[in-house]
Amino acid sequence: MTIIILIGLVAMASLAALRDWRWGWYGMIVVALLQDPLRKLTPGTPATMVLATVPVWVFILIGAYLLFTKGWPQLTAPTARPPLVFPTSAAQTNAEPTYAAPTSIPSTPVVVTVIVTAQGPQSQDVITITPVPPTGIPATPVVITVIVPVTQPPEVVTPVTPNSPSNPALPDPAAFLGYYYNLYNTGDYATAWTYLSDRFKNGVTSKQGRPYDYTRDFVGYWRTVQRMDILQSTTEYVDSQSATVVLRLRATLLNGTSSTYYLRLHLIVKTVNSSWLIDTTQMWR
Repeated sequence: MTIIILIGLVAMASLAALRDWRWGWYGMIVVALLQDPLRKLTPGTPATMVLATVPVWVFILIGAYLLFTKGWPQLTAPTARPPLVFPTSAAQTNAEPTYAAPTSIPSTPVVVTVIVTAQGPQSQDVITITPVPPTGIPATPVVITVIVPVTQPPEVVTPVTPNSPSNPALPDPAAFLGYYYNLYNTGDYATAWTYLSDRFKNGVTSKQGRPYDYTRDFVGYWRTVQRMDILQSTTEYVDSQSATVVLRLRATLLNGTSSTYYLRLHLIVKTVNSSWLIDTTQMWR
């Protein structure tokens, strides 16, 4: 839409320059003021839009050429005055002499048709501007075609999700953790449990002095959490076998209280289905 608006402005400014090259300057100023805001509103901010004033410059030169080549000879050459009509009778003795009206118009107006064609992968917009000459005056048609390239819209990238058959490659670590914490928000604790490594579970067992039980410890804790939100994500290291990501998390409990903290997670590869496993964590506020 912004490209069509800019094309329309360029076409009107170019048409004004053809009618009177001095008006083309005002049109060029308007296009120059609006081309940068319109470019920033266009997806991809195409650099070709900064050349919007070039067609106006061209039409200013064309308009000046048409004026100077046709207008100057009429101004500088001796102008033949119409014949004087003098009174011939006594009744007309006191009458002032009159000039005979010219029988033809020396100049011929020009009808300009400007066809603006968008050329590119989505070339669908064609704008035609045809000024209509006064009735009864013959006109010489002039057709000018301006081709404006249209940039291809940015490619839409579909995020990779774990365990997706259509994405067998290892997912981005930050995207995986976004998927992982959303499992708690949806209550899918069984799937979340499978993304914890044996080393992580054994570490919790050592800290609490008893086996880390799925129902009693894992589900029992996460059922007290209403929602987990990732406020910030920074990938510190990643290769084909491991990754380290720092998250800024906000945990909202069922009683309405919430806390914000940082968590560094070390991930390892789960070779069964080419996904990540949470191996160790380190928390601080």
